Amino acid sequence: MNRTLLALLVLTLMPAVLSATTVTGDITTNTTWNAAGSPYILNPSGWSGGTITVRNGATLTIDTSSGAVAVQWNEDCDFKIGNGSTEQGTLEIKAASGALTFQIKTGGNVRVANNGRMYWSNTTAATTFTRYNSSNTWGALIFEASQTRQSEVKKSTFSYGGNDSKTAMVVVEDSETYVPYLENLTFSNQATTGVAAVRMNGKGVNTLKEGNVVAPFSVSSIDYVFYVNAVTSTSPTIRFPDPDSPDSPINYLAGTCTLGDSTHESRWYFDDSHVFKCANSSLVNVVRGSIWGTVETRPEFRSVNASPTYSNWTGLRDNGNTYANLFGGIGPFAFVSVRDASYGIEVDKHNGTSPISGKSMRLPGLKANHCNYGVRLESPMDGAIHLEGADLGHASSSAEYNSARCVEVNGGLVYIHDSDLRGVAAGNRVVSVGSGSLAYDFHMTECRFGGAGAHAVYLNSAVTTGDATFERCSITGTYTSNTIYLYCGSNVPRALTISHCLLGGYACISLNEFLNNQSPTITVLIEDTTFASDPAGTSYGLYCASLPASPSSLVCRRCTFLGRTYGAYIASGSENLCEYTFEECWFNANTYGVYDARTQTARCIANRSTFQGNSTYGAYDASGGSTATNMLAEDCYWGASNGPSGSGPGSGDAVNANVDYDPFLGRPYIGWLIGGSPAGPADLGVANATGAAKLPDQLHIVDDDSIAVSWTFASDFEGQTQSAYEIDIDDDPAFGSLLYNGSKTSSSSSDIGLTPTLAASTVYYVRVKLWNSGDIPGPWYYHTFRTNSVPGTVGNSNRTPAASSSLTDWTPVLVWERPADSNEDPLHFEVTVDIAGLGGDMQWKVNSWTTSTSSHNGSIDARNSFEISMDSGITWVPIPRDGVPAGDTIRVRLTWPDAYGIPDRSIFSRGLYLVRPRT
Repeated sequence: MNRTLLALLVLTLMPAVLSATTVTGDITTNTTWNAAGSPYILNPSGWSGGTITVRNGATLTIDTSSGAVAVQWNEDCDFKIGNGSTEQGTLEIKAASGALTFQIKTGGNVRVANNGRMYWSNTTAATTFTRYNSSNTWGALIFEASQTRQSEVKKSTFSYGGNDSKTAMVVVEDSETYVPYLENLTFSNQATTGVAAVRMNGKGVNTLKEGNVVAPFSVSSIDYVFYVNAVTSTSPTIRFPDPDSPDSPINYLAGTCTLGDSTHESRWYFDDSHVFKCANSSLVNVVRGSIWGTVETRPEFRSVNASPTYSNWTGLRDNGNTYANLFGGIGPFAFVSVRDASYGIEVDKHNGTSPISGKSMRLPGLKANHCNYGVRLESPMDGAIHLEGADLGHASSSAEYNSARCVEVNGGLVYIHDSDLRGVAAGNRVVSVGSGSLAYDFHMTECRFGGAGAHAVYLNSAVTTGDATFERCSITGTYTSNTIYLYCGSNVPRALTISHCLLGGYACISLNEFLNNQSPTITVLIEDTTFASDPAGTSYGLYCASLPASPSSLVCRRCTFLGRTYGAYIASGSENLCEYTFEECWFNANTYGVYDARTQTARCIANRSTFQGNSTYGAYDASGGSTATNMLAEDCYWGASNGPSGSGPGSGDAVNANVDYDPFLGRPYIGWLIGGSPAGPADLGVANATGAAKLPDQLHIVDDDSIAVSWTFASDFEGQTQSAYEIDIDDDPAFGSLLYNGSKTSSSSSDIGLTPTLAASTVYYVRVKLWNSGDIPGPWYYHTFRTNSVPGTVGNSNRTPAASSSLTDWTPVLVWERPADSNEDPLHFEVTVDIAGLGGDMQWKVNSWTTSTSSHNGSIDARNSFEISMDSGITWVPIPRDGVPAGDTIRVRLTWPDAYGIPDRSIFSRGLYLVRPRT
């Protein structure tokens, strides 16, 4: 090589080599590092494992104004800001032009001591914390416990960290107030498995307090976003952020994590659907606060194990009786999901003087799957807990079952609304109510059961009172024992009420075991309920094993017993002395409709009931023989007009000699009976043709005789479909002389074109009945439409019909464009019709003022029934739907309020219309 060229090359390289600065000792005076001295090589005395500390009140400023700066680790040492509790230290970063890079060797860390401070005075350029080279990883940026000064981390990237047992690239230890502020951070490429971007210990979780973590916040190629380790949050709002990535962030949770304490209330919120993988035996304990997600940002807490058991960790718990943890009626948990826990979600507010006495607590949107117990609740009798919209267990996959219970209610006043409870492991109970000496008052409304288990609902009361109510519930599944099982073992009163329910399983309701000859007062009322057929074919609808004599009672009203071996079975027993009563019930397609097997002096009564298609007996009394014991089944229909067969005179369902069937009915007391509504049309409407939009209810305007009736199939019970429909049309609201007499048509169609012969300018009435997939009909549903062209609009200044107009229509319809207030909200209206003139007594009046208190004769409040507001701003009002009197001229007045909601009477002079009905 040319000697001159070699000399130039050496001279060119020398400044870079000579500019390196080796740092061997602590920094005790104010010092600045910049591009001229870069790289700064940390080489502490003692080398490996040593520490270089900014202390003695000194400030180290790293300034990149003149170019990039690198801080390099020579060994696995720590770079520390502050010297414990004795000497402060400050690190100021001016990332002004060039980048700042911390190049850290394996085992190296950056530490901020409790009296240290780290902050950015300029963030024009980025700061990077990364490994020294490709053969290295590093530990973490650590904020040590009990911070006393405010630090921050801004516009920084972290990569290849989390080694040396740090499990995160940023670690915030137990500090309550002076937690670091985090803004614009990026994390990538973990040093080892199981690493998080940020780990928080103890009160270090307050790092996530409202507004303390500012986007962007991005994590990639790292197992966890946050590591939540035995934390105690004391900030009022802890908000888990929505990082730029990933979607549905994965976090790690370990130890007992606590919300709030005696002096602090703390709530956890979520800006994304965070998932927490929970270490074995971990627990989230709410002392004073709440954990709330939303439908869109529901957090999930689950086991960290790849193949979890039903109780890998403890779950979410609030069992304190010091704080109510009620926030606007919402309790400690809302819209959260739990898996793999001993007690998925536990709220126990019963013991001692309960903080929710006299109050009502809502727990909306909870999910608990693959837990030992999904949700456990305990409340005082004078303070209610409402579980709403819960999703518990699973019907189809053992990986989703709850093992022992979906819900356990030990006692108190508990409501479960609009929830899905879909199975437990074999031999266990989906819902278990009552334990030990605790009284309960338990209610379920609009809930859906499925799946398997021994019992769907187990009602236990060994010592104290226990009342239960079920309304509009579908409780079906493959239960090996009972759907609803009532067990009593003490002489205390209780009540069971079931209405509008669909029940399935081996035994739909079992009333059982009053021990030791106790005689509690038991009141059972079952109304409008269907005991559905059992696919296994050998089962009981209602199984009555032991119910004491008066004043105990069981009454079934308007219930359907379908496809069972025994629709209702009354077992023989010394304690089974109750008088069982069935009123207006339907026993259909069972082997036995009602079977009374008792040898005791007790009676079964069936009034105005229908027995139809029961293959062996409609009614059977095994041991009657006297007026006091014979089954009393008078005024019933037996499936034939000539009465029952067997010991009866006819060809209907059979009775034996101990059944008093006379007098009997020649037709059903009610043509069909249902529990709840198995089938019905939602969104029922009429249009001008199939596929067309339905016209406004009560005000359908059709131009010719070709119409379409359409609906959406609906059922109170899950899994039902439409099998048939029937449509009738009449101009008589009582349907006394059908103009279109549709018959039952087997079809799943719900948009039916018709061509009835209809007259113009006439109101017609439609009724529709649907059948479900089990061929069980629902009730009639009704609708109304008109036949004439769309009338002219009535505008704010140009209204028709005008004063000289004559209409030959008994049922005129006003249509107008509604004026709006300054916010473009449509104003309410008032329509007045008067035969004698506007000064006389009103014949009738329609008003829709928001606070209408009109007391005019014939006044009609139109807020719910008459005002039809279209998207175009058009309002339709019939005057009236049933027609106006013939003869005199009728004056119609239309007015609306001003911007303050006060009726503007000044427009009366412009609001006169004449309508002449035909004579």
